Amino acid sequence: FSADLQHRSILVDTVAQPESLKFLVSKACLLVTGRKHLSVAALGEGVPCLGFDYNDKFVGLFSRFGLGDFVVVCLSTDWTEHFAEKLESIYENAALFSGRVITQMSFERDSALLNLAEFYDYLKSRN
Repeated sequence: FSADLQHRSILVDTVAQPESLKFLVSKACLLVTGRKHLSVAALGEGVPCLGFDYNDKFVGLFSRFGLGDFVVVCLSTDWTEHFAEKLESIYENAALFSGRVITQMSFERDSALLNLAEFYDYLKSRN
């Protein structure tokens, strides 16, 4: 990794409360994680992610945000060769990916609200 990336990296290796983790994620320019729900929190804050996929949880989610190339499949034999390359790429282009995430999150939020409104209307029509 580049010296700049190493210098700006923080490893969180203790169990933290959800509020503390969400705060840390909101201040990050990039998140590297193997936990899908932490990546959802990051995407909700507009923070691009690099995900370690060990059971096909990340590909679909990351693809929705234009980050499909930033999933490292840990069960593949060559994942370590691609990790540093992907990490450097997403770090160098964090602002671009953050813009994609923010744009897509707006779309996802609007879609969720529309779905809830339709469900509410359906429930009202049944009464």
